[in-house]
Amino acid sequence: MLVQAVQRAYPSPEPCADPASPFLPVVADGFRVPARLREVNVFELPLSSRLHRALVRLGVQRFGELQGVTLREFARLPNCGRHTRDEAIRLIQRAADGEFDVGSEAFTPANCGELVSALDDLLARVPSRDQRILLLRLGAEGGAPSTLGGIGGQFGITRERVRQIVLQAVKYIRTEGGPKLAHQLRGLAATCHDLVCPLTPPLLASWLGQDTSHARLPTVAYVRLLGLLESDIPALAGGDAPPGEPKGYVHRMVAALPEILVSARRGLPLKEVLQRLRTYPKLRRLKAAAFLGSLGWCRDLHLDFTRPDRPTARLHRWSRAAVA
Repeated sequence: MLVQAVQRAYPSPEPCADPASPFLPVVADGFRVPARLREVNVFELPLSSRLHRALVRLGVQRFGELQGVTLREFARLPNCGRHTRDEAIRLIQRAADGEFDVGSEAFTPANCGELVSALDDLLARVPSRDQRILLLRLGAEGGAPSTLGGIGGQFGITRERVRQIVLQAVKYIRTEGGPKLAHQLRGLAATCHDLVCPLTPPLLASWLGQDTSHARLPTVAYVRLLGLLESDIPALAGGDAPPGEPKGYVHRMVAALPEILVSARRGLPLKEVLQRLRTYPKLRRLKAAAFLGSLGWCRDLHLDFTRPDRPTARLHRWSRAAVA
């Protein structure tokens, strides 16, 4: 066991093989993972529940940590039989064939068309009943998204079951999308954070350009779906105000906004609002992601999206009068 642990921590260099020769996912009774994918989060790959549990028991988090694990050691895991072993081998082979390659290019708004096409393909793989429920929840037929109770009454199931189906469908799309989809989602979130701008239907439509005509769903449905797939994406589709009252830094931010915006009758760009918030002692480390994610709490705030990529913020008139 000690020798196996050392071998996994310091894997031997891969032999120089003929580029034309096929990749072997198992060598000397041990798994072999392509070097270019060893830093990939293994749980971003499409896994069955049994393989997921097996990797958790092994303590594997990065794909490369599977390198050197022997088939015998893998087979000793509880409920880990031949089918689970074969799935792990197929997963490594799919990685070697380039299915999970992400590439070195950074995400840009020009990649939104490719992202939306990938979402359409992944949605088509969701079972028809679950797909229908998810689309109703996203408001894909136009208008506001259907409530959990309304969907449950239509399908004869409970609100809780509807919620579970939506979460399962979103998890399925995220998993089947693999590292490439995860890379695109993180890139989209980083783009919004750099611009200090929430993702809105007009902004996504402007980034899609002519690709909007090829989209199968309304733009607002994609915005809601992207927000469900990646919590760091500041999706703002309208009508999604969070429940309850703000706490912690969110409460301090909401309290400081009227003082910042009371004199800005024409509004301030969100990027400038964030800079002014950072001048407050307890908000100096406020990040763009946290700021954008907290805008839903600011019920007295009015956002103007005349320029979708450069929104401005101002107070409602009655709020300004109350502050004065």
